[in-house]
Amino acid sequence: MGWSLGGVCAGLVGVFLTPQHGWQILYYIGALSIPLTFVAHAILPESPQFLATRSRIPELRVLLARLRPERAPAYQNATFASVDRGAPQSTIGALLTPRYRRVSLTIWITAFLSLFAIFGLTGWIPTVMLKRGETFAASFGFGALMQAMSFIGGLTLAMLADRNFALTPRYLATWWLSGGIAVLALVFVSGHGVNLAIVAIAGFCIIGAQHVLNNFTAGSYETCFRASGVGMELGIGRVGAILGPYVIGLLQQLTGGPDAVFWAIGGASIVGALAIGSLGLAAAKRFPRVDVAAAE
Repeated sequence: MGWSLGGVCAGLVGVFLTPQHGWQILYYIGALSIPLTFVAHAILPESPQFLATRSRIPELRVLLARLRPERAPAYQNATFASVDRGAPQSTIGALLTPRYRRVSLTIWITAFLSLFAIFGLTGWIPTVMLKRGETFAASFGFGALMQAMSFIGGLTLAMLADRNFALTPRYLATWWLSGGIAVLALVFVSGHGVNLAIVAIAGFCIIGAQHVLNNFTAGSYETCFRASGVGMELGIGRVGAILGPYVIGLLQQLTGGPDAVFWAIGGASIVGALAIGSLGLAAAKRFPRVDVAAAE
């Protein structure tokens, strides 16, 4: 919810505060994330698996007692074991071992294309909608609409993924394929209602699926290098996020119209869907399911 809520607030700031205070107000408000980082560091716990692999048993007992107060007495006298191996010497290298190589490369390609499409959307949709006849306020409102719908889309997809983790690649592929087709439709149709509907679908599907890709990535690796797996996914994806607004802006200059935005974003989303969908059920079955066992 945090990413989507921030996007909605950014859209609202753009509508109501930017005309009075200039674009700099976005960065002043965004700087509030700095103190928030220290708050999150202080209050967010480590995962039970991580504490078990590091033999930090007293902290593990306290955390489990907070999560399951009714079992607190059992945790005080329990012994804990994790099926995780010790941390490998090279966590980045572990992502490319034969067991994980295909999964890692597929996730990296998908993250690159997904964030290319997402930041292309969020960066250019207000400008494109102005060119399509929308008002200034409505154009920024499209950005807020995308973020609001991304929360609903991400939560819906997350609930499906929780029911059957092995089918998550197929669910992700369905979301990105649907979003990509919807964006491509803007090349051929126009109108205020159509713009609203397709931008809502794009937020629901394209941005919403990225939220679940992050969790899918975390669940695809062992605890001892899970953070490295998510970090690599987001790092490579960030390259796509940087290139997205730049490449799409360049394409608009070369073509002289906004249709290049829709072709680039829709195409990236569809190719990303094909990439993550290629993992399929067989590959997903190989993903480890790491648990902490407590023996009373």
